[in-house]
Amino acid sequence: MEIRQRLTNLSYVRRVSQWFTPAILLPIALAGCSGSQTKAQQLGEQADALLQAGNIGYARYTIDAAIRERDDIAALQILKGRIAVAQGDRESAFNAYSNAMSLDATNMEAMQGVTQLGLAIGRWDQADAAADKILIIIPGEPSAVFAKGLIALSQRRIDDALKFADTILTTNPRDARGLILKARALYARERIDDALATLDKGTAGGTLEDPIIATYLELHRRKRDAAAMLKDMVALERMRPREARIRLDLANLRYKTGDTAGARDGLLRLIERRDLTAASMMRIVAIWQQYDRDPIAKDALASAAFGTDRARVETARYYLDTGRPAEAMTILGPVASEDAKALAARIQLLSGTATPETTATIDAILAKDETQCDALAARATMKLQRGAARDAVVDAQHAAAECPANSAGHRTLIAVRRAMGDRMAEFRAYDAALSAMPWDVLIAQDYYDRAKALGDSTKALSVARQVTRALPSWPGGWMMQARACAAVGDTACRQDAERRADEAKTVYRLDPLPGEAPARGLDGSMQK
Repeated sequence: MEIRQRLTNLSYVRRVSQWFTPAILLPIALAGCSGSQTKAQQLGEQADALLQAGNIGYARYTIDAAIRERDDIAALQILKGRIAVAQGDRESAFNAYSNAMSLDATNMEAMQGVTQLGLAIGRWDQADAAADKILIIIPGEPSAVFAKGLIALSQRRIDDALKFADTILTTNPRDARGLILKARALYARERIDDALATLDKGTAGGTLEDPIIATYLELHRRKRDAAAMLKDMVALERMRPREARIRLDLANLRYKTGDTAGARDGLLRLIERRDLTAASMMRIVAIWQQYDRDPIAKDALASAAFGTDRARVETARYYLDTGRPAEAMTILGPVASEDAKALAARIQLLSGTATPETTATIDAILAKDETQCDALAARATMKLQRGAARDAVVDAQHAAAECPANSAGHRTLIAVRRAMGDRMAEFRAYDAALSAMPWDVLIAQDYYDRAKALGDSTKALSVARQVTRALPSWPGGWMMQARACAAVGDTACRQDAERRADEAKTVYRLDPLPGEAPARGLDGSMQK
C-alpha cells in the first residue's frame, strides 16, 4: 500500500496537516561522524526509505534502532514522528516531536507537530506553548493562530476564539481554518444560523474541503436537520472512504429516519472489510440492538460476507442473543477458528443440539486456552444442564471477568444465579453486565422484564434509568423509562420520559461506548 493511502487512514492529523506550514525534509547528515553517528545516519536513511516505500512497520523498527544509537539528533526524532503519524500512533508521534523540539527549539516541523498532535491528544498546554513559539518566529502564522483558537474554545474563552478567527480571516476571508474556528465559536454561543452563514459566505463558489463539510455536519446535527446531515455524511463518506466512524454515524442516521435498507447496506459493506476493528464491530452490534432485529436477509445468512472472523462471530452472537440459534449457526457456517468453534459449541448446548463431540470441542479449546470465554461459558452451561449449578458459577464468573465486553459470560452467570434461586445474586450479575456493557439493550430489556415479572417495579425503573443515562439518544430507552414510571404511579416522571423519547427521535448522534476516547479537534462534537 502506498504511503499516501496509509495516511488517509488517519483522522485528525491528516485533516489539519494541510493547514500547517510544510517543513523542509531534513537530511540526516552528521558532520565528523563517530561510529555510533555513522550507524545512526545509515539506519535513519534506511528508515526514511522504508517510510517513503510505505513499509511503515519496518520503518518504525529501523528508526527506533537508529535512536538507540543516537537519541540526541533532532532529525531522527522528527523522522520518528513522521513514521508514528503514518502508523496512527499519535502519542508516540507527539513524544518524538517534543524530543525534537528539546534538541532544536526553532525547528518548525517539530513545533508544528507538537501543536497539532497536542491538540489531537489533549496536550493543550504543550500545544499552546509550541504555537506561541511559532508566532514568535512567524507573527500571525495562520496554523498557530488556528491552534490558539481551538485551545481558547476548549477553555470556553469564546471571545478570544472569535478574535483568533478574525485574525486569520482578515488576511484571507476564505481561509478554512478561520472559517471553521469562527463557526465553532458561534456554535458555542448558540448562534447556529450565524455559523452556517459564515461558512456559506466564506466558501461560496469554491470546492468544500472535508474539514469544512465536517463542520457543516455538526451545525446541521445541532439543528436536527436530517436531510442536510445526510448530504454532509454522504460527501464525507466519499472523501474518507476508509473511515468506519462516518459509515456508523450514517447508518445510525438512516435507521432513525426510516431508511432501514440504506442503513443495512452500509453496515453490511462495513463488516466485509478486513480492517474492521473490534470497537467498530461493537458499535455495529449496538446499532442493530437498538434498531434492527433482522440486519441480514434470511435468505442471505449463509452467503453473507465477513472481512474478519470477529465480524462473523459477533454477528452470529447477535442472532443467538436475540433467540435465534439456528440462524446463528448458519452465519458461522463451516467453523474454522477456535472462537467460532467455541461459540458454535455454546449454541448447540443452548439449543439442545449438543453431541458428545460438542463436549470434546469445549475440552480441547480450554486445554489450549483456559481463558477462551465462549468455551468457559459453554462449559458452565454444560454443568448447569447437569444440575451442577455451584460448579457452573466458577466458569461463568471466569468468563464474565475475562471478557467483560462479551455477553456470553454475563448471560451465563445470570442463568446460573437464577437456577440457584438467588435473586440478589442474579440482580448483581445483571448489574455487572450493564456496568461492563451499558450499550447492551438486550440484557437491559431482559433485566427490566425480570424485575417486572418478580413484581419489583422500583428495580425496573432503576434499570430503565441506567439505559437512558448510557444511551440518551435512543428513544427506546426513554419509552422503557416511561413504562417504568407509569408502573410506580409517577405521572410527572412518565410525562418527562415521553417528552424525552420524542426529542430523542431527532437527536442524530452516536452515544459513546465504554472506553471510547472522546474525539478532539475537527472531528469532535462542537463545544457548546
